[in-house]
Amino acid sequence: MKLYMILLCACFCLTGKSSDDPKKLELVFIGENFLNDISIDNTPTINQIKLSFESVLLNKRLMNENFQTKFNLKGVYGENKSRQLNQFVPVTSPIKNLQASITSGSKYGFQSEVKIFTEQFTNNFLRRSTTTGAEANFFIDLYKDFLGRSTKKKLKVLSRQIKVAEINKEINTHQFKLNLQKLYWSLVANEESIKLTKSLIKQAEKQVAITTKKYKSAVSDKGVLARTKSLLASRKGSLNSLEYTKSNILKNLRQIIPALGEKKINLKNYDINEITKKVLSCTDSISSLNDTPLDLTRYDDLSKLHEEITKNELKLAKIHDDIDFNVTVQAQLNGRDFSYSDSIDNLSNDPKPVGNIVFSLSMPITSEKTKSKNSYEKIAKLKGETSVTLSTAKVTAFHKEIGQSVKVLLSALDNQKLNTESLKMSIKNSRLKFSQARLSIEQLVQEEDAYFLSEISSIQTNLSIVHTLLDYFSVFTKFNCPLNI
Repeated sequence: MKLYMILLCACFCLTGKSSDDPKKLELVFIGENFLNDISIDNTPTINQIKLSFESVLLNKRLMNENFQTKFNLKGVYGENKSRQLNQFVPVTSPIKNLQASITSGSKYGFQSEVKIFTEQFTNNFLRRSTTTGAEANFFIDLYKDFLGRSTKKKLKVLSRQIKVAEINKEINTHQFKLNLQKLYWSLVANEESIKLTKSLIKQAEKQVAITTKKYKSAVSDKGVLARTKSLLASRKGSLNSLEYTKSNILKNLRQIIPALGEKKINLKNYDINEITKKVLSCTDSISSLNDTPLDLTRYDDLSKLHEEITKNELKLAKIHDDIDFNVTVQAQLNGRDFSYSDSIDNLSNDPKPVGNIVFSLSMPITSEKTKSKNSYEKIAKLKGETSVTLSTAKVTAFHKEIGQSVKVLLSALDNQKLNTESLKMSIKNSRLKFSQARLSIEQLVQEEDAYFLSEISSIQTNLSIVHTLLDYFSVFTKFNCPLNI
């Protein structure tokens, strides 16, 4: 029985070891420049950004398909075994038809086709009647798209939309990296808060130890001891809350970068003083700018492109209800006889010309198309004005208000630092008084809580400043600052 139990325990141990995933043991250290070490090329967000760009690019390529040169081959063979009802209604069978053509589109309202063909049929009157020839067809738009009047405008719109998509791709990729940086700085702030909370837990443990001794010596009562233990529990609860926050930050980081998988993520060593210098350097640079630095943003370029797109879309809208006037010119040379070879000889020796000119005119006589034109114009204006206004407003707002927000946050941080330093000096004296039974636990806890809140507020204010600066760089992507990636 003992041997059986030993073997069973050994099996459990081996199973536990074999189930360990080596990836779980792999460590990933992330620092301020961790994006240089971790690939984000195939992350869902980057793929979505690429998808948006490729969708716009596809529209231009689909348009260009209309101008490509194509080779076409078409053949028909048909038999008809129906009964002939009378001699004047012959049954034609078999029918053979083969044609090869090259077609080409154009940006100038012009399409062309060059074709060679041969066709043969048999009925009661004719046996193997064969026609062989060459044909050229030309389609010309003589009004709405004359010389590419509308096509060129459509191509301009698509070209500008691709440039807009390229800029948006650049902006969105930069924004994505900044969001990852926000998560990093949130981890740093969380780590600082955890360090602070752990130091306060140690102090609370000392207070519990001191109060316990006093209680055992009948110097302190049971209520004081309960309050010190309550303080310790409260500090540990704060630590648990911070650990939970850290877990959520890491969860977001893993979702955004799936390559991290189940790897253990640790922070590299960082220097708070150096971080503070970088932040102050960036805030000073922003504060020194009086005018909006349009040369440091791509939103200004977006505004200009949207204006060009709107101008061309309005021109397209205006010709929406114009008449359609098209002409097709067909020219053919053929040879006819009662076999393929004879028809080819006839084509060579005595070709017969065939020509057709077909025109079509379509003119609206009711107001439906005019109403549609008016709607197109309104949509184009609204889209253009909205896009330009949003870009301009975003640039102005981010420069004016974020600069002001940073000033307010820095002022708040200075006050918090002064408050923290004062509380720190007071607590040092109060702890000494508490150990000498000259200060009540309630007074000490009140001071420690005030110090704790002041320190946590300072950390959160620092984090808010960094996040605000990163938001600024999401618009002014070219801003020269150590925090701007």
